[in-house]
Amino acid sequence: MYETGYRQNGITRRINSFSKAVVDISPEDTFKISAQGYWTDYGQPGSIPLNYIQQGLISERAPRSDQDRGANNQYTLNAQFEHVHNNFTLDATLFFNKTWLIRQITLGLPGTVTPQREYLDDRYTLGAAIEPYWKFHLPNGGLFDIKTGITNHIDWARDFRIPGHDGVAYTAANSQYFSSFLNMNRFMEDNLSTYLSTSISPLPWIKMTGGARYDHFFYSINNTKYNSATGGLLRQRLSTSVGTPTVKAAIAINPYKPVTIFVNYGQSVTSPDANSDITVNPSLAPTLLTSGEAGIRYDYLPLGAHIQGSSYKTIDSNEIGVNQATLQTQNMGKSYRWGFDTDAAITLLKYRGARLDLHGSYNWVHARLNTSTNNFIPNVADWLISYGLNATVPVDKIDRRALIMSFDHHFVGPQPLDKARNYTAPQYQRLSARLMYNDKKLSNMRIWMSAIVFPTNRFAEDAWISGSTIYTAPQPRLMLEGGFSFGL
Repeated sequence: MYETGYRQNGITRRINSFSKAVVDISPEDTFKISAQGYWTDYGQPGSIPLNYIQQGLISERAPRSDQDRGANNQYTLNAQFEHVHNNFTLDATLFFNKTWLIRQITLGLPGTVTPQREYLDDRYTLGAAIEPYWKFHLPNGGLFDIKTGITNHIDWARDFRIPGHDGVAYTAANSQYFSSFLNMNRFMEDNLSTYLSTSISPLPWIKMTGGARYDHFFYSINNTKYNSATGGLLRQRLSTSVGTPTVKAAIAINPYKPVTIFVNYGQSVTSPDANSDITVNPSLAPTLLTSGEAGIRYDYLPLGAHIQGSSYKTIDSNEIGVNQATLQTQNMGKSYRWGFDTDAAITLLKYRGARLDLHGSYNWVHARLNTSTNNFIPNVADWLISYGLNATVPVDKIDRRALIMSFDHHFVGPQPLDKARNYTAPQYQRLSARLMYNDKKLSNMRIWMSAIVFPTNRFAEDAWISGSTIYTAPQPRLMLEGGFSFGL
């Protein structure tokens, strides 16, 4: 993929390859191996002050700096053994990943001598998992299953953040090397987890699921960072471990066939960051996201009709945001989100293989930090509305060739840019369309073209604030993309 980008210094070049082999060892045993390589490099146009654009001081296509660059190279190898015998399945997986990520970000206002942030994430990941699974048939057509497993994966990484200028990182010989941004962290993180889950459907009209999981994280860290107290360097060596359990539960009921009533509760965990979290607080607990949802769904197959509505509440023990002054991630404390989602779809036309579907949705959220009604989570839209059409038109009588078309219109509500909501990004619209020709007979060939249009505010999709200055990454008025694919 090659993209010049709408804005200057926005070139992206990417190559992605994937290969997979499957070997049937016996009727019960299968071995699968896959490999993927991902190479990309890009410029960094960066966000620019909105008032500079409005006053005509700079072009909306101008970059923050012509010197900013980035690259992300990843290599993955995955091997899986599967054994199936009657109602028992055993999966054993071994995986390896290598990541090389670098990026440069220039801060400050255009036209001034400003510092540059140099990022490096260089890591190796090795992991393994063993997961047995049992499935049982119950009377009256019911099903019951049990799945358990243990997983361990280890990261060895260098996470460096170094100040620089014009694409050159400062060195120890440079007086500007000693900066509050300087942080060079070499660490090992070991994540050991185990889980048990089950689902039971004693009758065709009810299904219940539940499970528990435990994650433990071990760290060994060798960190060097700027010491504001002395104006020199502070070296840390520490080893620590933290862990937490999580649970999930859900129930779905069909009082009669088209209607489903569901309730679910779940938790997920994210490890503390070895750089920004553990080096500051070695005993910091993992981030716990707790979510509950209840809703109802109606499906009427003869008309292709679907209606669903649900309400939810989520609590994040450590909301992760961005410190806009430094462009570094930061822990914003506990956050709360509650809201509701609705969506609907219906088939408007079915004739000789041709089909036209209409769909729409509305989502509303109340997002706050620390339970305060006036402490907003930045960059979370108040609401989202969308509608769209999907059409499939067969070109031949055996449905091997078809034209597939789609159209979507999105309305995005206003977004607070700071916690006090003193600054807000206005609502805006986005139109997208796609046309694709698919020939299943000719190696599943696909030829497609898509378009994205911003009929209203093109500066609101990517906006943030630092101090009292609003920055934006302007979107193009019209973006066209095309592609071609086929199988060998």
